Amino acid sequence: MIKFSVSVFFSVGFALLAFGAIYWPEFAGTFSASPGVGLITIALIIFFWSKKNRPLMLYKSLKLYYLLWIPILGSIVSFGIFGWNPLFASKFFTLGLLSVIWLAPLMLIDEICIKQIYYASICGFVICLIGYLLSDLNPNLMPEQIHRIVFGGIFADYSDLRPRGFSEEPSQFSTTLSRYLLIIFLIRESIRPYSAWRLVSFLVILAVILGMLGSKGAILSLAIAFISCGLSWGLMPLLVLIIPLGWFYIQPQIESLGADMDLYTSVATRVGLAFAGIVAIAVNPIGYGSYGFYGVVQSFGRWIIDSFIVNTSLNSIEITQIVENLINVSIKTTLLDFGIVFGWAFIFLMFRITGLINMKDLRARTAYIFLLLTALSTSGHLSITFFMGMAILLRLYPSKKSPIQFNNIH
Repeated sequence: MIKFSVSVFFSVGFALLAFGAIYWPEFAGTFSASPGVGLITIALIIFFWSKKNRPLMLYKSLKLYYLLWIPILGSIVSFGIFGWNPLFASKFFTLGLLSVIWLAPLMLIDEICIKQIYYASICGFVICLIGYLLSDLNPNLMPEQIHRIVFGGIFADYSDLRPRGFSEEPSQFSTTLSRYLLIIFLIRESIRPYSAWRLVSFLVILAVILGMLGSKGAILSLAIAFISCGLSWGLMPLLVLIIPLGWFYIQPQIESLGADMDLYTSVATRVGLAFAGIVAIAVNPIGYGSYGFYGVVQSFGRWIIDSFIVNTSLNSIEITQIVENLINVSIKTTLLDFGIVFGWAFIFLMFRITGLINMKDLRARTAYIFLLLTALSTSGHLSITFFMGMAILLRLYPSKKSPIQFNNIH
């Protein structure tokens, strides 16, 4: 009964991550970024309350229990570096709890029914389609009362013309939708023999969808994942036929990237904060914990702005606001955000996850590369869908080193 409850709460919450522009109640901040976050939190509470004397093979193999203690040590180190700061102290609790919530798929994967995740992903994908229909294609179809329910605060009005469904922004929408589709594909394929044609067909369909959504990061991630595995398929004629399709979608994204560099702030923000995050992680293997996260952004972010960005033509308004006013603080990438909080232990965790996945299976390898690359351009509660994809690979595509040696979708 306990295991069933954990699985149900998590699965329903996972489906509701397709809603991401609500923030209700607003005072709860990121905890209320989606109704799904609350349900996933309930699943975690039930899990920690009842996890004693349970097998939890993947949970123990990944050593997640020990990982959760590392940010406390990092926070002690950060207290010595940055000193006392009430804002940093508040983030010690809130960001610490959020980090656990975002890691939930890895922590709960032993308890989750894969069939429920399959249907939850379908529901999430359908919600994305409905959002695309009502919010983007035909916004006049959505009654004002419904609009106030699914959009709130600063997300009620949005100037970007790219589709965003029921999400905060276009990149969040495209990444969420593509990961739902990827998880559906991985679960269905896990009980079938490998077929290169089915894999290529799925990637082409996904590329068409992402091209329609205008997602630069997701399209580039998919292209790299495709190329990195394409030569292994022995399907060179097919690869040659797909190149024109790839260029048809990639060329507009290159032009869009050039326009972003000239007109918008996202390039300077992402590049600048990424460099700041990499340097911060490199110089402190222990990590900064949740207490030191804001201090890292302020200290290393200011150094990046003064040393590099100020000497370029990039629009630095957004990154300056983040660094100086601590508004919407994030390194804008799941991998670096977790690297700052957990230090090199998170890098070791990712290596451990990689070793437990059967990378000889091209379905798993392609999915792994795509998930990893999209995690470089998304963060926040999108981390849940990233770790869910990794958890599915751990559960259904295990390597010989994994404690799980059979596909189990129940």
